[in-house]
Amino acid sequence: MLIRRRQRGTVVARINIVRPSAGDAFYIKAILLHRPVRSWLDLRTTPDGQIHATFRDAAIHEGLIEHDDEANAVLVEAINLHISPADLRFLFALLIKEGAPQPLHLWNNHKDAFCRDFLPLAFNTLTDAPQETRLLAERATLTAIDSVLLSFGLSNAMVGLPAVPAHSPLAQDDRDFFAPQQHRLRTQAAQARGLFTEQQRGVRTAVLQAILDPGPQTSKLHLIQGRAGRGKTFVVKTIVDELRGTAISLQSVLPPGWHLPPSHAA
Repeated sequence: MLIRRRQRGTVVARINIVRPSAGDAFYIKAILLHRPVRSWLDLRTTPDGQIHATFRDAAIHEGLIEHDDEANAVLVEAINLHISPADLRFLFALLIKEGAPQPLHLWNNHKDAFCRDFLPLAFNTLTDAPQETRLLAERATLTAIDSVLLSFGLSNAMVGLPAVPAHSPLAQDDRDFFAPQQHRLRTQAAQARGLFTEQQRGVRTAVLQAILDPGPQTSKLHLIQGRAGRGKTFVVKTIVDELRGTAISLQSVLPPGWHLPPSHAA
């Protein structure tokens, strides 16, 4: 690359936007905006004469970017582009694998976006939700992140994120069986809720409140009765789909010593 100074006249050029996720192109642009270069080696050589291994190292050494802010900038960009929560969680885990510093700080900054699809639709954000609801959404999200990290040979505990609580083998079987179906279950539940009557919406609200945000006097026993064909099974199935869609394990009540496989409890 050869750059010669313009001898006369002026020129106005358009500066294209290069996002942090563009990799080397992002660092090259940052350097070119501050000094001219004659070669690829010049790009990696800082004004003090040091030659760096990467364009990123050179840009950091010159103070053109903040070392600890790169992963945060990538996540902010992805959120602004309305990337799905599942893809955000994968990106977060990938950034951690690639050496992003302070994973806990990144989690605290962006957990609203990471948790969005696990939060009950009654609440717009984590801060709007009751404490128990918020904790359940965070737990489901951390479990999903832990699963991605495990594929990289890591875990939440290893990288400084809140550890995922242990589950009984039966509860884990339920979670494993329905994990690939969570998006379908949440979508299915949302469509069914649109068909609810006012009374059915009241039943759903009472049951979910008892599970997600029980008060001191809240009963956890609910009897749904009515004539045949009035939608009792429809309501119960919708509630079950909604809970399993947010990674909450359910277990059917059977006589002692009996166990029902998750596939039969669906």
